[in-house]
Amino acid sequence: KLENASKVAYNYSLGWLPGMEWKQYVDRDTLPLINHAKLVDDLIYIHGWEVLVDGYFNGDPHPGNILLLPRKKGDMQLGLIDYGQVKDLSKEDRLLMCRIIIALADENKSEVIRLMKEAGYKSQNMNDDIIYLYAKVSYDEDNDELTGGKHIQLFMEDIQAKDPIEALPKDFIM
Repeated sequence: KLENASKVAYNYSLGWLPGMEWKQYVDRDTLPLINHAKLVDDLIYIHGWEVLVDGYFNGDPHPGNILLLPRKKGDMQLGLIDYGQVKDLSKEDRLLMCRIIIALADENKSEVIRLMKEAGYKSQNMNDDIIYLYAKVSYDEDNDELTGGKHIQLFMEDIQAKDPIEALPKDFIM
């Protein structure tokens, strides 16, 4: 679709000029089939590999920085761009983040709280419930059940009002 869009723009601008040829559109039926679920799985794997193996955290992995590129074989591959916001994570920090994620997955509240403190989380009152909620919404999930139906910004403002955050785990945010 993107290739055809650029050809439409060309054809209806420069294509009208004398001596210029109109670009032929790509027939949609000849485009390779795309397995969207596999693309999502591949993206998760790639970003996980970057963080856990290579030790680099991309702070800007939005859809505009993901390209779908053709291969010579006719299928498609992912292309990732815009690594202007990258953080280098030490092996110790990567292991600590893994332990936080595992504790969250196991719903081990006391371990999540302990690890968040180890990572550098500090708040005025060090309220365990708030520390756990912050970890859940930051590193695990964001849903209406967790936020009480509030928009994430309002939810975070409520957390801040109940127990003002003084320091966050420095290497786990951009």
